[in-house]
Amino acid sequence: MARSSFVAAALSAGLIDDAPCGFLSAGPNGKIIYANLTLARWLGYETGLPADGFTFLDVFAKSSGLYFDAQILPMIQLQGFAREISCHLAGQDGKPGRPVLMNVKFRPSAGTIPERMDFVFFDATERLRFETTLQEARSEAEELAAIVKNATVGIVRVDHEGRLKRWNAAAEAIFRRKGAAPEGKSITEVVALDNTANTWFQDAKEEITRKGEHQFEAQIDAEIHLNISVGEIVNRVDPFAASDYSIILRDVTRQVLDRTRLDLMVQELNHRVKNTLAVVSGLIRQSLRRPEVREERQKLIERLQSVAASHDILTSNYWQNAEMSELIKPLQAQLDDPGRITFDGPKVMLNPNHFKSLSMAFHELMTNALKYGAFSDDHGRVSIRWSQDGPENTRLSLTWTETGGPATKPPDRSGFGSIMIEKLLTAEFKGETKMDFLPEGLKFSFRGQM
Repeated sequence: MARSSFVAAALSAGLIDDAPCGFLSAGPNGKIIYANLTLARWLGYETGLPADGFTFLDVFAKSSGLYFDAQILPMIQLQGFAREISCHLAGQDGKPGRPVLMNVKFRPSAGTIPERMDFVFFDATERLRFETTLQEARSEAEELAAIVKNATVGIVRVDHEGRLKRWNAAAEAIFRRKGAAPEGKSITEVVALDNTANTWFQDAKEEITRKGEHQFEAQIDAEIHLNISVGEIVNRVDPFAASDYSIILRDVTRQVLDRTRLDLMVQELNHRVKNTLAVVSGLIRQSLRRPEVREERQKLIERLQSVAASHDILTSNYWQNAEMSELIKPLQAQLDDPGRITFDGPKVMLNPNHFKSLSMAFHELMTNALKYGAFSDDHGRVSIRWSQDGPENTRLSLTWTETGGPATKPPDRSGFGSIMIEKLLTAEFKGETKMDFLPEGLKFSFRGQM
């Protein structure tokens, strides 16, 4: 494309061509008089714009060209210029074009210099990216502000000294105060927590320094129960500035009252069940008074006591899953030296039926160990080991191994305890059991599906 003589005379071609912005001059018919190399390269032409059939509208992306023709060109014709118009240059190979800010000046003919429009394009890629990021941040901030404003939990912001900055409507309702937070007042003055030291905010800050978070429960006016979370708000603009803190207040009054009622109900239920078991034990003692059934009577009563013990553990967990190791404590309690029973295995949570079945099995094994096995003398020991495997660890393996006690030998017939162990565990775990009467002691093995 031929360079216009007036441009060559006015400025160095090298300076204009390599400028960090695009220059374009076009005549009233749209024909391009001059375009610098910067603009040409932005449009994908390394050596300059095509010489023929290329007008200034070809510089724009299609939508920007339509906008320029319909809106900007009339403005230029009316007032002689246009400033800071956001548009896009034409792209190459279907790719989006470069975003630019455009200034246009209409210059009437003067002497030998024809009428023309001079364009200056500034690359707006970084500006557009920044504006997009800013808009996203603004939208996110507005969304978060709406969430905080309409949240059903109380949200309070304080400075590093605990001085109030703002709170939401839910916090207003909890504190029974109307209007904005009394800015600058200490949160510990405004929020008086029952049975909690008035240094609770400073204590929370120390906990956050150690653990990264702090949560506790407190009361207001002896009737509103709150779950309170305190978190640090780091100043991202100035990381050396003191942090603000957020205080989240959840009204858990209903949950606390429900939990109290549930505790009373569970305690009452446990009391009734234990009374029922005590009545059954009394009936057994009265009904089986003959000397020849004394031993069987005692076994039956001990089994009922084992059921009561497992019931106590499950009741303390609200009849939710209970941990395997809880089964070992009642066994150790029967020995002068609890260390004679050792156990090892991963944390396994048992549902109530599995827990009760294993509890009964352990009771039978313990009874046998006390009478005939490892605990029938002062030297025997029992090792209990368990593990999990299979898909999602749903297979449970367990061994009860006695050592150091008197030598054992297989019984002439299976007793009621052995039969009960097998039937209980087989039914509940759909598994299999095995009793090995080894010279060094009894070894019981079990494998089942949880």
